[in-house]
Amino acid sequence: MNPVITTIIPTYKRPFLLKRAIQSVLNQTFHDFELRIYDNASNDETESIVHEFMNSDHRVKYHCHKENIGSEENFRFGLERINSSFFTLLSDDDQLLPWFYQTAIDSFAKFTEAKFFTGRTIILERGKFYSVTGSHLIRDGYYTPLHRDYTVPNDIWTSMVFRKEVLQGIGTIDPESILIDVDFVFRLCMKYPFISTSKPCAVFTRHENSVSYNLKQANLLNGFIKISNKLRSEKGFSKKHKQKIEDEWSYVFAKTIFNDSFHLIYKGYFQESKENANFLRSYFSLKNKASYISFLANICKKSSFLFSIFRFLFSLRRTFLRQRNKILFFKKYNVYSQFILKTNKENYFNHLIKD
Repeated sequence: MNPVITTIIPTYKRPFLLKRAIQSVLNQTFHDFELRIYDNASNDETESIVHEFMNSDHRVKYHCHKENIGSEENFRFGLERINSSFFTLLSDDDQLLPWFYQTAIDSFAKFTEAKFFTGRTIILERGKFYSVTGSHLIRDGYYTPLHRDYTVPNDIWTSMVFRKEVLQGIGTIDPESILIDVDFVFRLCMKYPFISTSKPCAVFTRHENSVSYNLKQANLLNGFIKISNKLRSEKGFSKKHKQKIEDEWSYVFAKTIFNDSFHLIYKGYFQESKENANFLRSYFSLKNKASYISFLANICKKSSFLFSIFRFLFSLRRTFLRQRNKILFFKKYNVYSQFILKTNKENYFNHLIKD
């Protein structure tokens, strides 16, 4: 008998973090699932760790590729082999919260026409609270693509559950897309209704070895342009509706580029920050913000003294914002805060570099 949910974990050389990810799936309060790990030829202790779980839980399955086929193809390989009604995608350095599957299944029972479910994702950076995903434009409830309040959810697919049938409508991973997760969710939003909840359902880990952390700005910008072009070519929306969605999407992306530019300057990547400024100027017509970034990059490059002052102020601001976000999170999500603290007592960050 096929399981209700299939969870796919592609993995490569992160045995300790993979162990945490697997355990978070097995801790689900909803038990009718199958966990499939696809090893991208790690050739380390990954296989032995997975087999320990397999010996005690029949729901855990393992496949190891003979050679590394790439992250995107590993995701695609897993998606092509789903035999359940629902599926989820989990990176080996992330984790799920115990109520995730049950919350999603209950929501699908209430809104039977919905094709996917999205919850909030808690983002940790270097083992500490960073932020929570989720657009302020999205309230709890059911959304259809043509709904007047419709927008694209600013969430990560880690906290999403999908019906298998969506793969027949939009396909799997787009090999030409640079932002495979964003592109996949965006294509879903253009075609299918979904359920949104403000309840945290997963934890996303940002660290120096993660793909998202090391994504080059040029790739990020090109990925945005490709997704925007897909929206413009979508036939199911009116011109006004397309413009509304693109405006919201552009606002979020432009804000991300602007904020990331300060981080690039902080790391001494002056040329990359100026490339961001050019993009803000040419694509979004944000001339003042672009000039500000270029000015900061130039003076920090020319003066080591001013660069050290900028780094100090940037670190101070980042610390303040992180603490503020943490306070706001624990105030808004108090019912979950103690669990999150307990879950992350083990300092997994020490193992990020090792893995």
